[in-house]
Amino acid sequence: MQTKNLAIMFTDIKGFTARTSSDSREGVARLLKEHDRLLVPVFRHFGGVIIKTIGDAFLVTFESPTDSVLCGLTIQEVLRQHNARVVEKDRIDVRVAINVGEVQLKEDDVLGEPVNLAARLEGITEAGEVYFTESVYLSMKRQEVPTAEIGERVFKGIPYPVRVYRVLLDPQSDQAKELTRQVELTEKGPVIHVRRSLDGDGYQRVIKLGVFVLLALFVAGAATWMWVRPFKIRREARLKAVEQIQTFIKGGVPEYDVWDTLRNILAENPADPEIPFQAGEILGKRFVPGAVFWLYEESIRRGGHTSDPRVFAAAARVFERTLPDEKEAQETHQAVKTYFPKKRQEWAGEALEGENAYALLNARAILQESNDPRLDDPARVKKLNVCLNKLLSEGDFTPEYKEKIRSYLQNPS
Repeated sequence: MQTKNLAIMFTDIKGFTARTSSDSREGVARLLKEHDRLLVPVFRHFGGVIIKTIGDAFLVTFESPTDSVLCGLTIQEVLRQHNARVVEKDRIDVRVAINVGEVQLKEDDVLGEPVNLAARLEGITEAGEVYFTESVYLSMKRQEVPTAEIGERVFKGIPYPVRVYRVLLDPQSDQAKELTRQVELTEKGPVIHVRRSLDGDGYQRVIKLGVFVLLALFVAGAATWMWVRPFKIRREARLKAVEQIQTFIKGGVPEYDVWDTLRNILAENPADPEIPFQAGEILGKRFVPGAVFWLYEESIRRGGHTSDPRVFAAAARVFERTLPDEKEAQETHQAVKTYFPKKRQEWAGEALEGENAYALLNARAILQESNDPRLDDPARVKKLNVCLNKLLSEGDFTPEYKEKIRSYLQNPS
């Protein structure tokens, strides 16, 4: 049986079962017809192949992981425009879930664990959202779509935890406004001007085009080569550096050897912001969040990635795993205060509503700077103590660390 590496997308309509039981057969047929009119052109624009439809659900495959995510993002924009024009009962709210992996091709179907995982992921995806797995995140062109990590999830029938991400698009951002300009919903259906990615089949077309471009550069002479050469050298250095880091990780060498090599690599490439950022991406699964954030911060110091949501997400992971007086947390607080002051305050407000003891303590440390009155709320103080006691009872800590945690217990007023 033939196999192929593909991106797998599942979509379905929120509340479709309830609508079928309360609407007439004609009403359901109209809903599905309108649903197909809105979504099918988007699938086709991004090179999606519709494998099957089951009622309100689509199973679609893509050669390009990036195109699959761009397709999901565009679907939500098309539906946003549609829902703004119709009454409440005619709204169509769709959830999109994507996974990537090697699947088996059987006649007009696709089979395998990547398909099963995509279907399971759809089950937890919120309406109006695009969720995707870490395998998509690692294989897509991340600079083309803003993303946020949701966290690890365990799915029935999948023997390992899966890290899940979502498309993150602020409606007021320039990127969201540009998407609105590139997607127009007309009476005949959506008109889409969003460019497809250059991975998958598109990448091969660009390679062919690149051959002609290189021939033209060759004919143009040595002057052109001297202009291009510095960029080629920098790219080769970057690829070599990333390859060195990956080799060390795959070899399972001790942590101190990795860091010694990494420091040498950074010293040899002192101006390139991509090398520390890529190192953070590669080392993210092996080392503590503080080390990863340090690499992201080094990238920022070199002039790159201040707007990438993954940078603050790494800082948030530090706040969710360390006490405020630990060196790792203190250094992260200082960096985030410098580069992301507004986001830091927003995160603190959100974390204050959660139940992660570490996050609660770090949120309080941030909000104490402005004497936030919420910190004096007896109910919040009580919740903090409950979370700290739970952490003490469930964690395997040294006596010294337990005493440090106890020092944060509050006296309710």
